[in-house]
Amino acid sequence: MPTRWNGRSTPFMGCAKAHAATGTAYRSVALEHLAQSYLGTGLQFSHWKSALLYHRKHSSDPATFLHAALLEIYGEQGEDIAMQILGVEACTRAVLGALVEEGA
Repeated sequence: MPTRWNGRSTPFMGCAKAHAATGTAYRSVALEHLAQSYLGTGLQFSHWKSALLYHRKHSSDPATFLHAALLEIYGEQGEDIAMQILGVEACTRAVLGALVEEGA
């Protein structure tokens, strides 16, 4: 979905924002700003749901991901919540999966 920037159509949606942030008239400077911003901060999500979905998609085991997310959000109570949602067997696999990932 191209956007108009500097009188030309470009596929880089962030160019206009980078142009405004840097105050430059040059596309190469705006693109360099985008690259440095990404390298300096990594991926940034505007909403926690977007971040959660991104990390879930890149998780190899849904149960381990859910267990880790619940522990992060609820602390020790997350263990009980995970047990209720996943059941004993799946929760045990999730805990073991998390321990294996920590040791890796």
